[in-house]
Amino acid sequence: MHINIVKAGAGHRGFDDVILPLYYALSRLGHKVEITRNNYPARCLNIIFGAHEGKDFPFESVPADSIIYN
Repeated sequence: MHINIVKAGAGHRGFDDVILPLYYALSRLGHKVEITRNNYPARCLNIIFGAHEGKDFPFESVPADSIIYN
């Protein structure tokens, strides 16, 4: 499975303590994982961190099967 871990918004490093272990754990399980900023492709599972940080988060353009972690 292709998994996209997304840092939403301005991108401070507050979620790195969760994002990096998640990245390594999913990679070791054999998944293709990438970390992006404000990119929500429909072709993969998006796990979004920091959506609550900005009032302009584009909820309507995020694929329905995305996971929002706040």
